[in-house]
Amino acid sequence: MKKVLLASLFAFSIGIAHSQIITTFPYFTGFEGRQGNLNDSLPDFWTYEDLNGAGNNSSWEIIKNSQLSVNAHTDSTAVHMFSNMNESNNDWLFTPGVQMEIGKKYTITFWYCVRSILSSFEKTKLHVGTGASSADMMTDPIWDNNHIINENYQMETVSYTPSQDGVFYFGFHSYSDPAQFIFFLDDITISSKVTGIAENDLAKIQLSPNPSSDFIHITGLNENQNYRVILYNMLGRKVQENPFNGTQFLLDISAFENGNYFVRILTENNEIITSRPISIVR
Repeated sequence: MKKVLLASLFAFSIGIAHSQIITTFPYFTGFEGRQGNLNDSLPDFWTYEDLNGAGNNSSWEIIKNSQLSVNAHTDSTAVHMFSNMNESNNDWLFTPGVQMEIGKKYTITFWYCVRSILSSFEKTKLHVGTGASSADMMTDPIWDNNHIINENYQMETVSYTPSQDGVFYFGFHSYSDPAQFIFFLDDITISSKVTGIAENDLAKIQLSPNPSSDFIHITGLNENQNYRVILYNMLGRKVQENPFNGTQFLLDISAFENGNYFVRILTENNEIITSRPISIVR
């Protein structure tokens, strides 16, 4: 039996015996702190399933930045999927279980890109199911992109509203054609209206003006709360970090070149409050 199949069965057994259920939102992973580039280095309670029949094929794995390539959207780590050389991919990556309530909207936000060779492209779907296996996934995907060619990370936000209470899993399904190249996935957030900051308060957070040439005024945060505001460039590199306290903060962007960036605001407990794109234009 192939090593990867054994790993899949082991991961599945972990999901049954020691599964973590997400009940506090937002949940976030940037795949940081994982070692090497092996499947057993996935974040806790993430699992995968490799259904390819050919030998020596790849499956979902951790990948680090290198001296030659920035692979992560932020910081240094992402997950990636190589295309199989002999057959179409059939590889699944599953989140931990998410406790959901009937009629409530849940969203999953993720960043993705590819590396291409000539005219290669990747195919990935997102499903929801009642277990961390392909057999438990609902037939119809909630997101499907069958021609992914963007080599710069872009963000996708997908919503799901369950028709019953229960624990559900999100499953990323790579089904790329043979002999393509690489798909990257990073910075995944799962949220609902039951978040660490109330939905109506989240809507009050404003970053303005945007675009701007010198300062971004951040308003609408909670009084007497400690925050960190982090500025990333579009390569996912952290270029500035500032602690602050209170309802507003003036972000100085005057030293940075024109272009697109994004701002992430976190609490002192590292709970992500919001991530917003901004543009610097002079």
